[in-house]
Amino acid sequence: MTAARFLNEKGGAAATPSALAAAAKAFTGPMLLGSPQVKCGEFRAMPGLCGFEMRAFKHTGGQSFTAESGWMQPIIPK
Repeated sequence: MTAARFLNEKGGAAATPSALAAAAKAFTGPMLLGSPQVKCGEFRAMPGLCGFEMRAFKHTGGQSFTAESGWMQPIIPK
């Protein structure tokens, strides 16, 4: 969904690789099914880690889940 958004914003079939790369670098969210804060390159050892938050859910039967936490950020050395 996010890649399709970049393509649509940068000219669809006429989009250039450099325009798409610039859009990706400037992107800060929101991302479908991703953490609310998106920031790529924050961790030198993991430059592709862009969404580093998580939530915990509890399976309550069938296709039902309930949130057990809000968004949590790990402690990752920079």
